[in-house]
Amino acid sequence: ITIDFLLGLSDDETFDRVATTSKFLERLSLLLKGQNLSKYQLAKELKIEQATISKWFAGSYMPETFYLIKLSNYFEVTIEYLLGFNDSNIYQKPFSF
Repeated sequence: ITIDFLLGLSDDETFDRVATTSKFLERLSLLLKGQNLSKYQLAKELKIEQATISKWFAGSYMPETFYLIKLSNYFEVTIEYLLGFNDSNIYQKPFSF
């Protein structure tokens, strides 16, 4: 089930894990490149194990909500943007950890 479906913004409840994983990796790669960061540097900045980030990039593991919030706050983009649900990255910092 998609976030938009839960919020009543869409009638489409389908969730394509492969497409979402692919879009997430594409967006995260662009954000890293845009800030000239390595995966190691990102792990250090966010206090995340480097192995966790490696699993994301291997496509075998999607980040949990906690990590999505950390990534969203760090890069100042929406979670929906990170997951490829929309192309708008208008950001409001909702949470802090």
